[in-house]
Amino acid sequence: MLPTRVVNADLVRALYGDLLDRLAPWFHRMDPLADAVVTELVGRYAPFERALLEGLTPDTPASVRTLLEAHGHVPLWVDRRRVDRGGRVFFRTGVVGGIVLGARSLISGYCSPAGNKPLALTGTLSRGGARRLAETGRYVAAVSAPGGLLPGAEGWQISLRVRLMHAHVRGLIHRSEGWRSEDWGAPINQHDLLATSLLFSSVFVGGVREMGVQVSDEEAEDHLHLWRWASWLMGVQLELLPDGMAQANRLSDLIERTQGEPDEDARRLVRGLLTPPKGKGGPPVLRQLAEGLCYGLLPRRQAEGVGLARTPWRHVVRLSRLAVAPAELARRVSPRVEEAMVQYGVRHWERAASLGPDDGTPAFTPPPVLAGVVLPRGER
Repeated sequence: MLPTRVVNADLVRALYGDLLDRLAPWFHRMDPLADAVVTELVGRYAPFERALLEGLTPDTPASVRTLLEAHGHVPLWVDRRRVDRGGRVFFRTGVVGGIVLGARSLISGYCSPAGNKPLALTGTLSRGGARRLAETGRYVAAVSAPGGLLPGAEGWQISLRVRLMHAHVRGLIHRSEGWRSEDWGAPINQHDLLATSLLFSSVFVGGVREMGVQVSDEEAEDHLHLWRWASWLMGVQLELLPDGMAQANRLSDLIERTQGEPDEDARRLVRGLLTPPKGKGGPPVLRQLAEGLCYGLLPRRQAEGVGLARTPWRHVVRLSRLAVAPAELARRVSPRVEEAMVQYGVRHWERAASLGPDDGTPAFTPPPVLAGVVLPRGER
């Protein structure tokens, strides 16, 4: 059955036939392989980390062995040349790609009033957005690097760490009280994992195009192929993952149309993302610029739903096309310029990773406890 979080079901059925109803079971399905690791290791993840870094041994726990053996190879459907080309697309977008990741991909995920509940429960609301931005940038850069998803590579390792972190949070939620399955489905379910995958693939491509970066249809397909592999590693069932941009855009539109209005958790997450670390705020104009970029890149319903003001700064997205156009023209006529843009993007993300917040907590580690609470129905 569809959870009550789903809105506009009749409209979406008129547009997409039975696609929504075929998605319905995935609201209640999770990730058995990763959940089994959490159940067996009971919070002591050193054996998982050791196997991830050093390989399997006779002492490797059975659940860890099963998970890593299932993902310790390159699937037959993966075209590594396409994956590497898809990664080049990300690096070529440089700073623009970083803006879109934060102002569109992350915030679009926050806007889901059901999908954002695990973030609210794990304390992401109170820790601020700098760490989440830094971790997201590091992960996307690692995934996009040549060979980044090969077994043992950094993108492969982080994908599996994030997968285990999701499973750990699911375990914490299942041991807590108040999770409303009839309203939200299972915590960090397959539907929501698919939605996140689309935010980093098709939604990202749409965002950089809005800011003037020219991404060909073939490049967009290659970028989607990259994220199909990365998302499979993170536990999304292959059946759900689109194999073309047309299907990805249909799924993305369906998901956006069926999620409710942003709630207070969404607004708090966005405030945390846009609030700089103490002492690093800079002039107020930077905050205004950031909010304008978010407003300009998001659907208006989402932008106003999370409390962004409709100011003239929203036009920065349109004006950015004028700034990007000369570089795009030079790239189209000179392969050397394109290569320089890719290498600049690589250096940009290496620098961004080195400047990430250092609060003493290792990246991509599961929280020890839930930091938030689930309020009863009607109190949100």
